[in-house]
Amino acid sequence: MKKFQLTILILLLVTLSLYGSEKQVIVEIFTNSACPACVAAHTALDNYLQSENGNKVEFVFYHTEWPVHADKLYEHNISDSKKKNKFYGPYFSSPQTFFNGNHVENNYSQWKSELNRLIVEDNKFELQLSGSRKDSSFTIQVDVTNKSDSNHSDLIINYVVVEDVFYAAVNGINDHKNVMRKIVDPEGTPFGRNSQKVLLRFI
Repeated sequence: MKKFQLTILILLLVTLSLYGSEKQVIVEIFTNSACPACVAAHTALDNYLQSENGNKVEFVFYHTEWPVHADKLYEHNISDSKKKNKFYGPYFSSPQTFFNGNHVENNYSQWKSELNRLIVEDNKFELQLSGSRKDSSFTIQVDVTNKSDSNHSDLIINYVVVEDVFYAAVNGINDHKNVMRKIVDPEGTPFGRNSQKVLLRFI
């Protein structure tokens, strides 16, 4: 069962792309390189990214062990994949998709309208990011500003390092975008309702 009511997910490419305060919808997909059904989820997201609102979506693919364990992208970081799956479910099949931390059905014809709806919602929090990278070490500083009258006391931030990977998968997908490589804490880092700064290091 999901433990927190609100999750802010920060995706950090290995080139250290830092996203500012512009509203972004977060799409998370649990997938597997030998999963034929997962191809439709990848395609649906790719199609939306090519649409007029595609630049307002950030995304991450978590590779899992279903239907087969022998997925090299899953084997790269089994521990974080399992913990993230447990945090959201657990689920025992792929694909599984989440928009802004909420599970959505694999009814791909409705994804566009749902993402468009989320894009125009008010931004409850503003994030200002800065940081640096040295080899495999990332130092990230996040200034979080609460822009609403939210009284939640169980807020978390997720820090996820993602990478674009070429991998000739059984299901025919070769160019894998924003593959999860490392999560600081799969259950998230707690933060309060007021503006604050968080400093973490990826190793």
